Amino acid sequence: RGIPGVPDELPSWVRVEGVITPPEALLFERAADILIGEGTSTMHEGAALRTPLVLVPGPIQETHLLARKLGERRAADVLSIETATPDTFAGAFRSILAGGEERAAMLDRAHSLVTGGGGAIAAARLVLDIAARRTTASPTREHR
Repeated sequence: RGIPGVPDELPSWVRVEGVITPPEALLFERAADILIGEGTSTMHEGAALRTPLVLVPGPIQETHLLARKLGERRAADVLSIETATPDTFAGAFRSILAGGEERAAMLDRAHSLVTGGGGAIAAARLVLDIAARRTTASPTREHR
């Protein structure tokens, strides 16, 4: 809403949801042909689920940083609020819906950026490493 050229009355095939639960959001994000995201959670989830992303980052600095990084690595199409028009959305949608090798490569890059050994995977490895060191430590050694 509020984008020049987009009517206030949306087509019947567009469904607008109110607040939904996180599990419902993940189902919608996974089922989507294209996920339009503005926040970091949506960006991370869409990338991890291999759903094509068109990003219009919100006002928080982290959203701009993440969107910029995804865009620089050609893992998502990124529009600023100033450049978000029906034509720029149509261009992004057209290339995504065309499919092919470029779309597959885009999804692979996005997925790899959010799951490729960093984040939760790195944290889990660190916890396992610490647990292994504690297990092999001398029984008389005080653990801190």
